Amino acid sequence: MRHLLTAVIARPNFIAYDIRALPALAPGIARDVFHLPLLTWTVRTDDEKALAQVFADAIIFEGIEP
Repeated sequence: MRHLLTAVIARPNFIAYDIRALPALAPGIARDVFHLPLLTWTVRTDDEKALAQVFADAIIFEGIEP
């Protein structure tokens, strides 16, 4: 699942990806080539928030202010 190989079959409306795995090729392709919104989870620090703002369209937060 990490490489999103089943996304072609499932045809999702968005991709949710672990912030600790970004940047990564598969979600980048899903976002940039297939124009799927990329959400990232779970952002808990300001450093993770900064990373998410570069690589994701939306952020799922826990324990910090958005």
